[in-house]
Amino acid sequence: MARVYRGAIVSAEGFQREVAIKVVLPSFSSNPVFYEMFKNEAWLASLLHHDNIVAALDFDRGVDGNVFQVLEYVHGRDLEKLSLSGPVPMPVAAYIMGEVLRGLAHAHAATAPSGKVLLIVHRDCTPSNVLLTYDGRVKVSDFGVAKAMHATNATQSGTAKGKPAYMSPEQLEGALDLDGRSDLFAVGVMLWELLAGRHLFVKSTDTQESVIGRVLMYGKGLEPLEDLGQINPLVPAGLHQLINSLLSPRRQDRPVDAASTLARLRPWIPPDGAEQLAALMASRFPRDARRPGGSAELVTVHGSYGPAGTSIAAQNTTAATVGELAKARRAGGQSRRWPLVIALVAVSVVAIVTGVVFATGDGDKPTETATAPGAASATAAPPIIDAAPAATTMDDAGATAPSAPSTPLDAAQPTPIDAGAPPVDAGKRKRPSGTRGDKRGTGERDNFVEYDLGGSGK
Repeated sequence: MARVYRGAIVSAEGFQREVAIKVVLPSFSSNPVFYEMFKNEAWLASLLHHDNIVAALDFDRGVDGNVFQVLEYVHGRDLEKLSLSGPVPMPVAAYIMGEVLRGLAHAHAATAPSGKVLLIVHRDCTPSNVLLTYDGRVKVSDFGVAKAMHATNATQSGTAKGKPAYMSPEQLEGALDLDGRSDLFAVGVMLWELLAGRHLFVKSTDTQESVIGRVLMYGKGLEPLEDLGQINPLVPAGLHQLINSLLSPRRQDRPVDAASTLARLRPWIPPDGAEQLAALMASRFPRDARRPGGSAELVTVHGSYGPAGTSIAAQNTTAATVGELAKARRAGGQSRRWPLVIALVAVSVVAIVTGVVFATGDGDKPTETATAPGAASATAAPPIIDAAPAATTMDDAGATAPSAPSTPLDAAQPTPIDAGAPPVDAGKRKRPSGTRGDKRGTGERDNFVEYDLGGSGK
C-alpha cells in the first residue's frame, strides 16, 4: 500500500533525526474513504508513546496528492527475516514476544486526552510488523493500517498468504466488535511458530484462500491444532499451556488482556533478553549490524518541525521530490559541516582574545603577552587545539584544492559568524560593540577583537 523511504528531519540549526517516510500509493491516496480512515488511525497511533511501539511523528497529504506518514526509523530487521535466518532460541523467543505484549498492553489501554479509552486493536500483528533492532530492542509497527485497508475494501490481491495466518477466527469472520484478544491470538501464533520452527496455518502449497479456510475451520473446531510438545519436546509444559490458551478458537477462552499474558510468560523471559537478542542479531546479520543507519538511500526532510510548525507537505517532500532531495544531498556532500567548522574557528578566536585581553589588562595597548594569539601567560586561558583543516577535494587536474561549501538545502539556515568577513591585517583591531551569541537573542554587550590566523579560513 505504500513505499517507505529512510529519511531525516533536519532543523535550521543542523539538528537531525532519522525517520521513515511512508508514502501511500496513489491508488489508495485518491480514495477519500481510505484517506479519512487512515488519517483517523494515524491520529490514534500518534497518541501511543511507548518503547515497544514505533512512534508516529507526522501525517499529511503532499503536493503531489499522495498521503504520507512520518515514523520513527528503526535500525534492524523484522521478526520474519530473523525466523527465516534460522531457529530462534526459546529464551530469545520468549523475550521478543514479551516485549510485543508490553507494546500491545499499552495500545489496548490507551486513552484520548479526554480520558476516554480508545479501544485500539492492531489487527495485523504479524512477524513483518515486529521490528527488532541490532541492540536488542523490540517495536511493534503499523497500528491502524489494517483497519483502514479493510474499511475501504482495498484489494488484497498482492497480500502475502501469511497475513490471514495470524488473524483470529473472529477477525476473518468479519466481527465488528474486535478487542485486544484478537491480537493475543496473533501473539500465540507467532510464539508457536518461533518454538516449532515452522508455520502453524500455512502449508507450502497453500493459496491465500486455503489459509483463510483453514483458520476458519479451526475456529469452528473442524481443524485440529498441531501438538507443539511433539514438535519441540523442550518446550516447558507451562509455556505450552499458555500458548494453547492464546490459540483458543473462542476469544472468551483466551487470556483477558496482554498484561495478564505477559505476567504468565514472565517466568521464561531471561533478565538479559535484550543482550541475547542483540547477540543473535549480530550473528545472523553481521554486516548490517556493524553499519549504523543501514543500506537504504538517505533522503532529507527540511523544516518539518521548525518554529512555525511547518508541515512536511509544505516542503515538497513526498514521493515526487524524494529522489530530488537525495540527489541534492549527494551533490551537497559535506556542505553542512562548513558552518560548524567556521563557528568553531570563530569561537576559538574569541576564546584566545579573551585570554589575551585578561592577560594584558588593557585591550588598547599591546604587551609582550599579546605578541601572538594563544601565547602562554600566568592568567591566559589554556592553549586551544587547532581547528581541523578545511576539507579538500581533487580538482580536474588532480591537484588538491580547498572545497567550497555547496549551497545548503535549507535556505533558512543561519549565516555563520563572520563567514564573509574580509582578511584582517596582522595584529588586532577593534570592531564595534556587538551582542554575544545569536544576533536574534540577547546577551552581554562586549568588544570583539579579530586576529589574522593565516591559512585559507578566517
